Amino acid sequence: MTIVWNYVGELVFNLLVLVGAVKASDRIVKEMMGL
Repeated sequence: MTIVWNYVGELVFNLLVLVGAVKASDRIVKEMMGL
């Protein structure tokens, strides 16, 4: 059971990092387009 929770936690963490990176890059692209 612990192994499963470790896997799920890692998956969620990677997903949050991915979403954060996408939002950050989207913001950077919009700022560049604004210039």
